[in-house]
Amino acid sequence: MKLSIEEIKLDSKLESLFPKMSKEEFESLKRDMEVNGLQEPLTIAKDRTLLDGYHRFKACKSLGMKKVEVIVKDDVRTFEDKLRYAFSKNSIRRHLTAFQKVYSYLQFRKETLRSQKVSNVGHPSIRQVAKTLGLNKSTVDYCMKIINSGDEDLIKKVYENKVSLRQALKKVKQQSNKSTPKNYILSIPYELFEKYESKFSDPRKAMIETLEEGVKK
Repeated sequence: MKLSIEEIKLDSKLESLFPKMSKEEFESLKRDMEVNGLQEPLTIAKDRTLLDGYHRFKACKSLGMKKVEVIVKDDVRTFEDKLRYAFSKNSIRRHLTAFQKVYSYLQFRKETLRSQKVSNVGHPSIRQVAKTLGLNKSTVDYCMKIINSGDEDLIKKVYENKVSLRQALKKVKQQSNKSTPKNYILSIPYELFEKYESKFSDPRKAMIETLEEGVKK
């Protein structure tokens, strides 16, 4: 079906799950659409929130299109449904780096738990993330160490593929030798955290139990 482009709603949280196209990529998309039109319909929820096709949507607006072809997902109703659909669709189709996949998955998980009013759960284990995304555990470990470093500038550069995982990890190790990690809960060895994360809903309690067990040994 065709829908007025002005009726489609944007959600910044859904849009921010995945990296933006570079200026060159976006201009290339526009040129293609100018010649061939919108080849793949936009996907929207029942309330007309855009689920998939943010770059195509913006290209359509930039080209002055008034109506666009859309697919309506009537079964996508809640914010959690929207998050799940957007993540599933984009993580499979997009050519994302390992770091982008891990970061986007953690963002997706955080927003999902927030929508369920769940807090203080910490990050999932390396094994869980690796299994969900189909990545090597060592690669996930590197990614999460960088994310947990709290260095927003470094995270942004790795996310935008301007700094390699190896370079970023080296910098994180150098920083950790100088100061205590900001997120001390997540600095617990993941294999120990994983042992307790299903047992406790409060990661602080899990941390205390983990440390106490280490002292006893």
